[in-house]
Amino acid sequence: MRLLLLLASLFILAQCSLKIRPKTNKVDEYWGVEEKESGSQKKKTVEKNPHGTSQYKYEYVSVCRNGTSEDLLDVVAGKTCPRSKDDQVALGRYSNQVNTTGWGILEIETFEGHPYDVQAYAAGVAEGHLTKLQIYYHYLNTIKPLCLNHTGFCKRLYMYLQQNLDWIRRQVIEKPKSDLYWRHVNLTFAQLTGIYDAYMNRNLTPEIGFDITPIYLIQLSGELFDLNKYLNKTPDPQEDPEAGHCSGFVKLAPNNSDMFFSHVAMSSLSTMNRVLKLYKFAYDPKEVPGRIVSFSGYAAALSSADDYTLTSAGLASIETTIAIFNNTLYTDRFIKPNGQIHCWVRSFIANALTKTSKAWVDLFARYNSGTYNNQWTVVDYKMFKPGQPIPDKDMLWILEQTPGFTETMDVTYYLKRFTYFPSYNIPMISTISQISGFSKKVEFPSSVYFK
Repeated sequence: MRLLLLLASLFILAQCSLKIRPKTNKVDEYWGVEEKESGSQKKKTVEKNPHGTSQYKYEYVSVCRNGTSEDLLDVVAGKTCPRSKDDQVALGRYSNQVNTTGWGILEIETFEGHPYDVQAYAAGVAEGHLTKLQIYYHYLNTIKPLCLNHTGFCKRLYMYLQQNLDWIRRQVIEKPKSDLYWRHVNLTFAQLTGIYDAYMNRNLTPEIGFDITPIYLIQLSGELFDLNKYLNKTPDPQEDPEAGHCSGFVKLAPNNSDMFFSHVAMSSLSTMNRVLKLYKFAYDPKEVPGRIVSFSGYAAALSSADDYTLTSAGLASIETTIAIFNNTLYTDRFIKPNGQIHCWVRSFIANALTKTSKAWVDLFARYNSGTYNNQWTVVDYKMFKPGQPIPDKDMLWILEQTPGFTETMDVTYYLKRFTYFPSYNIPMISTISQISGFSKKVEFPSSVYFK
């Protein structure tokens, strides 16, 4: 028995081998990337612009161990590594179809024989290399103007984010390696670090950073709906004052012959630089049932943010955003940098580690940050049998979130009774409707929100 425990411990340690980078306080890495790219690199990138292709060709890259004592990684054009197939950590392919279909198509696969965190880092490297052009455009459209005329807000935002990252970094270091949740927080930031290193043309040393970078800020698109209010950003009169114009839908076909799952995302024209993504990690499927995930996403973003996601565990998840009208929730009592994890990380981990819709909403509820407050709808497709009656429970669960509160509900009964389940940015659970201020808002239907 002791031998088995020792072997299990060694296996866990083998999956968590990467060095955590020292904390950096460089504000220039927070606000800018354009000055870090050489002019020649910019020119080369623009000349290589593949927009408008009608043949949908794919570019392939392999991320390979280069055999040095530092164990650096190299990005090699093509499907194989030059020395040995055992050197290949990740393979990526990308087709930029933005000007023809409106989407870039990205597929990343990692391979066995490498620690999980090295796989995650290499997956990020492949993505950062292949989608560099779209990342740059997405940065220009969404992150570069973030602090224009909002200097005070951005100072407050920087302090909050840095404190939150410092807390996460400490937890990753202090938590036991057997803690599956925090191991996957670590893997999430390993992948994010890989994207950043490849995008910035850095030496590809597999490490994990917990720093504020433009790539990190891209992940926060949904969180900013609520952080803008919490940190008292002056409202932009040209922006919609409230999030919440998405639509989600689960629908049974006649005689239960099929079950459809759809989502329509709301956002500004600045976010139309879209990427459809597939990640396939060589993780143990018993430990990580959602090791394969596909989603509608954005350049450099690790979670969908629409959200529309499918996993190898047979789960499908969508969300629509709940506006918070109760401004007393935007206080330090409910939103704080310590003890909370942002929505994009929690959804990424829930997709990876769960295999039932109930487990998904339960895991996602942990470490509620009170940011990107949504109604999540999660379907377990494993429980759907074409042409057969819908089960009475556990096939369809929802979670609703506000700052400080989450509630879950099994709504399989609703789908079974009405043959559909809608999600329209409106809380279904009465306690969330009351806490968010929605119930009170309904008393005044002339409100701009309901027009």
